[in-house]
Amino acid sequence: SITGFVPMPTNAVMQARAERQRLKEQRADELRSKKELRKAIKKQEKEREQAEMVHAREQEDIRRAMHEYRKEQDDKLKKEHYQTEQNVRRESLAAKKKEEKEAEKREIQHEFEATKERDELARIRKADTDKLMKEKMESDRKIRREVQEFETKQKKEAKKLEIQRE
Repeated sequence: SITGFVPMPTNAVMQARAERQRLKEQRADELRSKKELRKAIKKQEKEREQAEMVHAREQEDIRRAMHEYRKEQDDKLKKEHYQTEQNVRRESLAAKKKEEKEAEKREIQHEFEATKERDELARIRKADTDKLMKEKMESDRKIRREVQEFETKQKKEAKKLEIQRE
């Protein structure tokens, strides 16, 4: 306004401003409550994670204690078993040595037999291989001879045709 006169806002304008202001405040309240809700959720998650960590630590302590107990029991049993084993070992050592000598004799005999069989198989295989090689060489020679004869025959026929043409 050029004259400096500012007209008084109408009732509708005032209501619209009041409505905008109310909506603005309502939105701010909603945002605030959302923020608070997020904070509460984060806090709950943190508390849950901490509770889980404490529980995990407790479970680990229990597991470790059980492991220790089992290890002690195991050690006790091992010690008893070792003593029993020593007694049995002393009694059976002579018999075991005798059995080992017998087993060694059998093993040597078995190896001797196996070597004999392998040598025989190798000899047979070599003979078969030599025979096959000889047959292959014979076959190759025969084929070469036939090819050579065929080529010679072809050349002769070609010469005959050439002579007839002339």
